Amino acid sequence: MLYDTACSLALVGDKEKAFQFLFSAIQAGYHRTSHLKTDSDLDSLHDDARWAKAIAACDHQEVKFIKDHSDPNKARFITTDISRFWLAYDKAMSVAPKDRAAILQREYIDRGTPGLKDFNRSGRVSAEGLAKAIESSPNFFKAIRPLSAGIDRQRAETIRAFRKLKELYPQAIFPDTYFLIGEISFAGMASGNGLLIGAEMFTRSPDIPTAELGDWERNTIMEQSEIPPLVAHEFVHFHQAYGSQESLLCKCLNEGSADFIGELISGRLLTRTQKAHVWADARERQLWDEFQKEMDGTDISHWLYAGNEKGDSSGRSRLLDGLQNQRGLLPKSR
Repeated sequence: MLYDTACSLALVGDKEKAFQFLFSAIQAGYHRTSHLKTDSDLDSLHDDARWAKAIAACDHQEVKFIKDHSDPNKARFITTDISRFWLAYDKAMSVAPKDRAAILQREYIDRGTPGLKDFNRSGRVSAEGLAKAIESSPNFFKAIRPLSAGIDRQRAETIRAFRKLKELYPQAIFPDTYFLIGEISFAGMASGNGLLIGAEMFTRSPDIPTAELGDWERNTIMEQSEIPPLVAHEFVHFHQAYGSQESLLCKCLNEGSADFIGELISGRLLTRTQKAHVWADARERQLWDEFQKEMDGTDISHWLYAGNEKGDSSGRSRLLDGLQNQRGLLPKSR
């Protein structure tokens, strides 16, 4: 919030306050030097002598961040947003549906961790969206509460994957993994603060009612045992530093390398991804012939993420067509 305020002030030409907020952001822990240097919102500050001091201070914070997060054994699972959600949920369920979003905003999102704030800013969770999800799937939310409290049971296997990554890539760092409750619409993504995982997407169990869910949700929610390979995949995304490339080929390399390295360090892929590989490997030549025709373009609707977002029924990918009802095969990654 401090950094964004600095950007807004720089854009309207208030250099003094912009620098005040920028230095406050860095003092509070902002450490993304590469982003700071290239953020066009701050262009108006570059000709000021204080700019070099801001870069140096941010570099110092980045060095500190890397040092504090270089040991895979100390990687943290942060689950406070889950307990905070259920406190907000109890309050929200005691009032009329029209008043629930305000409570979820105040008690859950506004008080959330940096991970939840990132998830909210990305547009993937909002108080209004949560209120609608709870209203449309009340029995599902009631049932997943005990399961959502057991996330930490997946930490040991995940840490083993982190240690393997450190062996293969000594420069690897291990930022916090934030678990939160979302709108039954997104499994995971990487942000500048770490990994953001929708815990409600890992609640598949014989005891969890799914009749209220749509086809997408029913086919996409996973067992909690799928958390380690999903987190491994997203940790690769966290380390990727590709340029802004929008072609289908670049996006496939981005996702494919995350799958490849994620499997290498965790020992397995997500179950749905494994099924996708079985189907695709048997049709490799056909898929390659089709892919070459489109790989230099920017239309990814036939190949990536089609049908992966809640309510999206258009442009199903070649992969999903082949698997018929296996919609939402891959958790949508950033």
